[in-house]
Amino acid sequence: MTEISISIPPSAQPSGKAVFVMLGTGFDEIEALAPVDVMRRAGMEVFTVSMTDNRLVKGATGNLIVADMCVSDLSPDRIDWLIFPGADKSEDAV
Repeated sequence: MTEISISIPPSAQPSGKAVFVMLGTGFDEIEALAPVDVMRRAGMEVFTVSMTDNRLVKGATGNLIVADMCVSDLSPDRIDWLIFPGADKSEDAV
């Protein structure tokens, strides 16, 4: 198997108040990413946030997503909306 490496950009930072979509292990990809897509198309400032200190988050169906930032990067004074998509709590999601 060929090893592939990618360059992950630095954590993004909002310019003002913004929407934050919280991603935990086993998050439902559709519930998280469809609203992000719609809100970004509408011109809203939206960021995905890993609920751990690792920006790589595994969704319920095994997709790996690189979040825009980690929870430790989140500044409470920038929060306009917080969105918590559903998550799969089964052992298969981990």
